[in-house]
Amino acid sequence: MTSNSSKQDKVFELINDWKQRQIPIDGVGYQMHISYLHPSKAQIQLATNRAVDNNLLLHLSEIDVRSNPNKDITELTDIRAEQQKTKYKEVVKIFNAIPDKNKYALTLWGIKDDDSWLLSHHNNDNEWPLLFDKNFMAKKAYQGFSEGLE
Repeated sequence: MTSNSSKQDKVFELINDWKQRQIPIDGVGYQMHISYLHPSKAQIQLATNRAVDNNLLLHLSEIDVRSNPNKDITELTDIRAEQQKTKYKEVVKIFNAIPDKNKYALTLWGIKDDDSWLLSHHNNDNEWPLLFDKNFMAKKAYQGFSEGLE
């Protein structure tokens, strides 16, 4: 929903309708199955701002960042790892910058790459979407996540 403005518009129309009818709603969550390419930082920021502007709690859930969405690499290159690191940092930094009263949670969708649902779902063994490699070694993605918390 962070990259689909029409879907986002519909959700916030519902939220505003519920608020007008005094139907309680405390927050909104965005599933963050994203890639290093998309959504853009601006799109993530806009979606986050909409939640904050509506005085809602925000849950960025199911965070994983695909590093090989186009299946164009067979190993995680330094360049791609840096791009993935940047995306993780953007997501966490944007969330970390919102007022505490709007923070609900950040939830990762897995810990190490070889346990990711993306391997089977996209039939792509050459995907490294999480913070740790198959040997539980921290990747650049972990650094990006950590830097976003600073």
